[in-house]
This record gives sequence, C-alpha cells and structure tokens, in this order.
Amino acid sequence: MATVHAIAQAIEEYAARHPDAADGMEGIRLWWLGEQWREASLQHLEAALEYLVTAGRMEKLVLADGRVIFRKASATR
Repeated sequence: MATVHAIAQAIEEYAARHPDAADGMEGIRLWWLGEQWREASLQHLEAALEYLVTAGRMEKLVLADGRVIFRKASATR
C-alpha cells in the first residue's frame, strides 16, 4: 500500500504544479510521475487514481469517445 500512496502523492504534486492538466493513465505514467514511479505497474497506478478520486482530490472523466482521463478536482484547483 505504501507504493500506492507514494504514487498518489506524486500525482497530487504534479497536479498542484499543473492545475489544468488532464490525462489518461498512460499519459499520467509517462508525464506526471517522476522517474522513480514511471515503471510502476498499471495496477498500482489505477489504485492510486481510484484512491484520489474517492478522496475527492482527482476527477475521473469519460470522454465522448470512451477514453478516460483524470484531472485535479475542481474544488481543489
């Protein structure tokens, strides 16, 4: 679980620096996470994003074409 929380923290730090950023899981893994977490499993990344969405810190959006993106929750922007 420590890995999931560390990834969630890295995502939140990126979102704080880039409040208008929005990306899918692969984009988050490639661009939002530092070198330390870039090779994290998709399971850990998905769990971190789920944790942040449940906590109200990130929003999960489903686009018209079915793609899923995440962004900083509007209440925390």
